[in-house]
Amino acid sequence: MSVADICGAAKRAAKVLARVDTATKNAALEEIAAALKERAEEILEANARDMQAGRVRREERDEMLVAIVCRQVQDTVKGRYPMHAVLIEVDTSGQPDPQAGLKNLREETVPRVSQAPGFQAGYWLRPLGDAKGTALIVFDTEEHAEAASQELSVGSSARPGL
Repeated sequence: MSVADICGAAKRAAKVLARVDTATKNAALEEIAAALKERAEEILEANARDMQAGRVRREERDEMLVAIVCRQVQDTVKGRYPMHAVLIEVDTSGQPDPQAGLKNLREETVPRVSQAPGFQAGYWLRPLGDAKGTALIVFDTEEHAEAASQELSVGSSARPGL
């Protein structure tokens, strides 16, 4: 069943439910609640599997990003210059409006990071559905990468909500 099929079925069901009396709706909700309680363990296990799959996808995405950037850097400098990178997770979930978080990244955070001493290149991947993206920032020296790493450490925030 496609997403469009599911949405169509939900729309048709909503029209039917609009004509049902309150007592019947309440009884249906009680049955749904009982079924959820009865299957809670199964639901939680499925949720845990989904969460693990999401972590694996993020790890695969991060590995792919590093491989792509390394290939690009090698092609650009032909191995003549040492490069140092900082890999960070960018979390925009603190923004009430996801688009505002992305706008802040584009207009404020990325330009500011690009001005950091020794900055060579930056690669930012858009957040997945959970508002967590990945950035790989390349610097010319280990010292510059370390300084940026300290500024972008765990829990640091470029601004509230980011």
